[in-house]
Amino acid sequence: AQSAIGPGMAAFTRFAAVLEHSGDKMTVRAALALINQVLDDIQQDDDVGYDLPTRFALDWFEQACWEAQPSGQAILVANARNIPLAALVRNGIVIAEAGKVRLARREEMKRPAAAHGATAAIWSGAQQLARSLIAADGGHDSAARVMVRLANREAVRALVYRLYALCDRRGWAAEALVWNRVAEEWRSIADRVHARRPATTQDLFEIRA
Repeated sequence: AQSAIGPGMAAFTRFAAVLEHSGDKMTVRAALALINQVLDDIQQDDDVGYDLPTRFALDWFEQACWEAQPSGQAILVANARNIPLAALVRNGIVIAEAGKVRLARREEMKRPAAAHGATAAIWSGAQQLARSLIAADGGHDSAARVMVRLANREAVRALVYRLYALCDRRGWAAEALVWNRVAEEWRSIADRVHARRPATTQDLFEIRA
């Protein structure tokens, strides 16, 4: 990403102004958004169809895993993805404390209300699915109750594979095991979803936080 952002942003130092098609001056934020869009197209990677919070979470996870980092660094990553850091805090993707930012851990994330399932970040869905599967009181049935309300199940599945590959490459053995398990047991969880009766509102609110 940095090898693409650097040359792309060099236009702002080489020329007196960088213009939009309309003739107005282009902002740095708008330029970063365009560069990342082209980068996604070039890479033809799994994250092309991800929502902005998920794209940020992937970038931040690859840099820091679950560790806290200076908030200024998080703001730079958020700006590159054209999403305010405050929005990520409100969505429960990150936790900002004492000038530092970290990704919310699986056990800290709140499940969205049923009515908001369609707008929940793909990142959140994957984390909640993993938590439900690996928890001491969880398992396939618990994970199925999460999977049944995933708005974009295939995107979550792609993210599961992406996270496993990332963690395996970085040598994060514990995290790699989590995502390997989710990937291996995806079919069993999906089978339980199909076997369940149609979910009701009561079913969705019975899932433990």
